[in-house]
Amino acid sequence: MADQTLASLTAATPATGGLLYGTQGGADRKFTLTAAGAALMEAAAPVRLDELAAPTDVTTLNATTGAHGLLPKLGGGTTNFLRADGTWAAPGGGANGLGDFAFVHPSGNDATAALGDPARPFATLAAAYAAALSGGVARFVLSGSPAAGLTLSTSEVTLVFHSFRQRAVIPSLTVSDATRVTLIGSSRSLVSITTLYVYGVDGISGTGGDGGSAGDGTALDTVSLSGLHVGSVTIRSGSGGLGGAGANGDSGMYNGSDGGHGGNGASGGQLVLTDCLLGAGPFTSAGGVGGSGGAGGSGYSDESFTGAPGNPGAGGSGGGGGTIVLQSCLTEQSTTPPALDLSGGSSGSGSSGGISGSNGTFTLLWSDIGSATNYSGGFARMSLVGSTFYSSDSYV
Repeated sequence: MADQTLASLTAATPATGGLLYGTQGGADRKFTLTAAGAALMEAAAPVRLDELAAPTDVTTLNATTGAHGLLPKLGGGTTNFLRADGTWAAPGGGANGLGDFAFVHPSGNDATAALGDPARPFATLAAAYAAALSGGVARFVLSGSPAAGLTLSTSEVTLVFHSFRQRAVIPSLTVSDATRVTLIGSSRSLVSITTLYVYGVDGISGTGGDGGSAGDGTALDTVSLSGLHVGSVTIRSGSGGLGGAGANGDSGMYNGSDGGHGGNGASGGQLVLTDCLLGAGPFTSAGGVGGSGGAGGSGYSDESFTGAPGNPGAGGSGGGGGTIVLQSCLTEQSTTPPALDLSGGSSGSGSSGGISGSNGTFTLLWSDIGSATNYSGGFARMSLVGSTFYSSDSYV
């Protein structure tokens, strides 16, 4: 065929077909024209992905939920992961899945500590609590026994404790102004709390100078412990506030005013111990103490008359004792059994005392320990202080 000029050739189209000739790798090749472009008709060496030209930042060919495609551009760093929606995001629990746990060791440093990092522990429970608290829940991993305990003032809180490799001992834990407290350990990693105190909200004292009555205490709801070793526990509902002092007499009113009524103590809350190892005790769930009445005001005296002092206000009544529930607990081997104290709160003092609170109730659940008639276990050696020990039909 004679040489042809490009202008004299009939253009090939996808509809009419046609062959194109070209070279690839120094060899002649035949291509056919398709709607997508020229396609190689002959077998050729495979095209390797890493031999293509460097890609651009265009996202057109990225994978979608409906088709295969390219990996999105890397976000950099060492912590994020690729989500199913094609975006990079940090793991929900942190890089190691422990992002919301505070590691605590006596040799740690509060200033450089980081949540979720065992290599950067907190030195104190207080600093660890402040960093780990989220939504009323704080989680701890103890890799040693902290030198100091923890003191909180909060309404509701849940604390989760784990021990790392060895037993950890918390010397004391105090929660005031509380309504509900939950402490969770693990029977596989023993965490000990030597002394636990939980107090309800005390009533507000009356205003002095007008003999104002005081507010009543607020009852605790439930203090729940599970999977922990506890030496002794004291929970007490809120006590009544002090009555306000009566006003002093003056030239217009020679007699002093009476003091205000003391607030009433709240009824005791419920102490629930589940799967716990109990120490020497005591384990106390008490009602709040009645507030004392306010002092009477002083009488006013002049040359012709001496006023009488006001009467002290009446004392508030004590709250009834609380409830203790033991479920699947064990006691330490000891010749002195731990005592359970369910006493009601005492009444406040004043011109007429309030009524002392009644004693509370005790419930023993023998689950996973034995029947109620098997008195060889530690529970049979427990004593009750200020309460009535129910007959066997009260055991469940």
